[in-house]
Amino acid sequence: MFSGDRGAWVTINYARANFTAGAPNYTLSVNAPSAETLDAVQDQCTALMRSVRKLQPKERNDFAITRSDSVAKSLLENLKMVTSGAFIIGSITLLGASIALMNIMLVSVTERTKEIGTRKAIGATKKAISFQFLSEAVMITQLGGWTGILFGIIIGNVVANQIGGHFFIPWLWIIVAFVLSVAVGIIAGWYPANKAAELDPVEALRHE
Repeated sequence: MFSGDRGAWVTINYARANFTAGAPNYTLSVNAPSAETLDAVQDQCTALMRSVRKLQPKERNDFAITRSDSVAKSLLENLKMVTSGAFIIGSITLLGASIALMNIMLVSVTERTKEIGTRKAIGATKKAISFQFLSEAVMITQLGGWTGILFGIIIGNVVANQIGGHFFIPWLWIIVAFVLSVAVGIIAGWYPANKAAELDPVEALRHE
């Protein structure tokens, strides 16, 4: 089967002479001295195989050469596609969360109309009212953002331990998440905060 102690090394000529049943495939592994010489080694292998196969200059290769870095490139390309998909999904989710937060803050302004009128009646400025609601919106987004960061670190450590890898804390992305949470809070809370600041105190105090 595939056990190392059940294998035997023979010459390729012997293998071709004695194990030609069906349509056998041969795989030759070649190690390049360094990454810089990889292209040159590939060209040499191609020329040698064409000579072995007795191919004419106009004939196409009837063999395939797979480079180790081509596999890595393929994996990186697939990873880029996954990353792009995750970015699009994250952007849509973020947009939905922003709209939901704006609706929550608008409901909060409606429910606290009398409180806003009372604050204005005792001297609160438009700037103070606006800052209050903007601060609340930012606090909500920060709560969600830091909860996501905490779960991300915990899940990352668990997965790394399961697969025997090493997990590191992505400080750059944590900073990006923090800034993004603040930006979402400001954008989503801007309209409700302005609406609260523009309320007429007399009409607000009459609100039931």
